[in-house]
Amino acid sequence: MNSRPGQASYRDRTQEFLKAVENLKTPFSLVADASSSSTGSILEGPKSTASNQSEFNRKASKIGLGIHQTSQKLAKLAKCKTSVFDDPAVEIQELTSVIKQDITALNSAVVDLQLNFKVHENRRQLFSSSAARDVANPFLRQRPLSSRGISDSNAPSAPWENGSTHSSSLFPR
Repeated sequence: MNSRPGQASYRDRTQEFLKAVENLKTPFSLVADASSSSTGSILEGPKSTASNQSEFNRKASKIGLGIHQTSQKLAKLAKCKTSVFDDPAVEIQELTSVIKQDITALNSAVVDLQLNFKVHENRRQLFSSSAARDVANPFLRQRPLSSRGISDSNAPSAPWENGSTHSSSLFPR
């Protein structure tokens, strides 16, 4: 890198750019491999909510990228079909078959994403609220009866429920 006075110095960073592009491509290919190899089997163990959400986001992002690329191919196909001269029939047929394959792959990816979402929702509902756990929950007993939905006429009401300004009958203000 010789620099002369009056001449701008530069550095060829093409290789660095290509490495950065390869690094950006790698996570997408790893996600594709992971999603095709397993769909959340029992042997994987529990995942945190954040990892499930980021997995969902990665898959949804990949689907969005696929939709974008397919729409670009559709635009190219439309351009080929509207040309008056030199109809590239072979190119149109090839592009049509590629677009059909892309749409089929996108449909299966969306179905897989929906299935994973349903499995996650079912797990969340299974572990979120259960009547049997409410009885054993010690924190539930600390809430006022009115918030628990229990109507027991023998239970004393809380001071703020009957309009009283005193916190206790033992300590009047």
